Amino acid sequence: MAAVEEWAPPNSEIGEFVVAMANECLAVYGVSPSRVQEDYGNEQAITEGGYGHRQVFELVQNGADAILRGRDEGIATPGRIELLLTDGALYCANTGAPIEKDGVRAILFSHMSNKRGDEIGHFGLGFKSVL
Repeated sequence: MAAVEEWAPPNSEIGEFVVAMANECLAVYGVSPSRVQEDYGNEQAITEGGYGHRQVFELVQNGADAILRGRDEGIATPGRIELLLTDGALYCANTGAPIEKDGVRAILFSHMSNKRGDEIGHFGLGFKSVL
């Protein structure tokens, strides 16, 4: 069986990027508090506009895309997606390419998908329903 990659710690490059993006968002909210309501409205519209009951599908779909990217990058493990539901959380993991800065950006913002033509979805809205 292939080695399992550990989660990147908060002080990793990707962890520090996530913190920087969160701080940037909070700074925008500090300058323009109305953006909080706007962003909330956008999230609500995504959930109520057809994506509200697709969370598991969206997780699996994005996992499948990561597996395709991984194969393109030479990751030679069999494609596998695993979901785990506990009393307090839903976890999803895959054997595909690890998330990068563009992927984090695509999750945090609408309409900023970094997907290519052979991947599922490309508007950057479906995964927002998971949030």
